[in-house]
Amino acid sequence: MGVLILGTGATFKEITKGVFKTIELAVPAQGVIAQFEDTVRQFALQILNLQRKITALRRTRDLLLPKLISGEVDVSELDIMVPQENE
Repeated sequence: MGVLILGTGATFKEITKGVFKTIELAVPAQGVIAQFEDTVRQFALQILNLQRKITALRRTRDLLLPKLISGEVDVSELDIMVPQENE
């Protein structure tokens, strides 16, 4: 299959409205579009939720880390379970 070059121009390639009018596009059925949107919406909501959690965790880290390093907050007496590498 060969490469179809639609752009013209000396400085940079440009596609004109006339070229766009000649391009045939496959348009999926409305049901397929709706199903795609539902699936993508779930991913988008999950991404947004995870981004918010990351932001909250970064803020918490930025507030606590200086206090931990300076000794203002002492965690030596806390019973903290650290998972093993193979878990």
